[in-house]
Amino acid sequence: MPLVEVILRSPLPVTEKNSTVLATWTYGAGKSAALTTDAGQRWASQWTSWENYDKFFSQLVRWSMRPTDDTGNFSVATNTRDNSTQVIVTALDQNEEFLNDQLMTGTVVAPDMSSVPIRIEQTAPGRYTGEFPSEMAGSYLVVINPGAGQAPIRTGVNVGYSAEYRDHQTNMALLRSLAELAPEDAPQGVLLEGGLDSSLADLEFDDNPFRRDLPPAIANQSIWPWLMVLGSCIFLGDVFVRRVQVSFLWMVPLLARSRDYVMHRQRSAPAPETMSRLRSKKQEIGQQIERQRSAARFEAPTGPESTSGSTLDTGPARRSAGSVPKTPADNAPPETAPEESYTERLLKAKRQVWEDRGGGPEGPK
Repeated sequence: MPLVEVILRSPLPVTEKNSTVLATWTYGAGKSAALTTDAGQRWASQWTSWENYDKFFSQLVRWSMRPTDDTGNFSVATNTRDNSTQVIVTALDQNEEFLNDQLMTGTVVAPDMSSVPIRIEQTAPGRYTGEFPSEMAGSYLVVINPGAGQAPIRTGVNVGYSAEYRDHQTNMALLRSLAELAPEDAPQGVLLEGGLDSSLADLEFDDNPFRRDLPPAIANQSIWPWLMVLGSCIFLGDVFVRRVQVSFLWMVPLLARSRDYVMHRQRSAPAPETMSRLRSKKQEIGQQIERQRSAARFEAPTGPESTSGSTLDTGPARRSAGSVPKTPADNAPPETAPEESYTERLLKAKRQVWEDRGGGPEGPK
């Protein structure tokens, strides 16, 4: 049992379940003690010679009896609310100082004579609090054991019926004060001392309690403050729309980061600025070359100098007739010729085709 206080144990047997010699606990509104041996006639015959033998039995019987003195420096308060009763114990010692670290237990006897244990814990210096359910209406007897060497504390709690069953009296002072109030442009009220049902027969027609002679209540409230607030909001909104440019470009990288975070993607490192400049420069030069090629005209040069100087020496007769012994000067590395344009290469290819057919620019021979 959680409320049993074991005072004396025997070394044999070893198990605690069967080694209790003396135990006390609270039962109902009183206290009980259990001594698991005899008074020395059969089993414990040797302890009758103990010098405190008589004192032990007298103290045990006196502890179990109903106390006749006061409760000492313990005060108990109860508070009933929401089908539960709280028990508050304030403990003081002989010097009127807070008494702490007391092992308190309690028991409540409900109106149906059932016993309910109370768990009491210390919540403040010298203050111990316990709580038990009190759903039934009636009287509850509370017995608190403040600790060893202290007399039990007894108190009672009366739990009434629900508030809807209470008999409330009429607040006549409030009714008189209300009847004395005279509204504007209307007669003063009349108080019916004996009640409405007993006084209806004695009332005149003009004293009808359900009269309709009161003026209607009319209240006016200006709306210009609300219109000023509305106009100010519209004016500020118009200035904001006209003067402030709102850009939502910052949402694009934010959405991209959110997408990469959700899909567990790793963003690639941005390309160096040097590579981007090189690529743009390369693209610009390519565009310039394309514009120069498209602007070139496909026209053959005229005149004997250009014809004789630009004729290709590719025929076999010309190679045989114009072949001369090479001199040491001819073995020297040739000078690097200037790069030919696209038009010159096209004219050379055209003359080569005419010579292969057996004629020159003037026609077949």
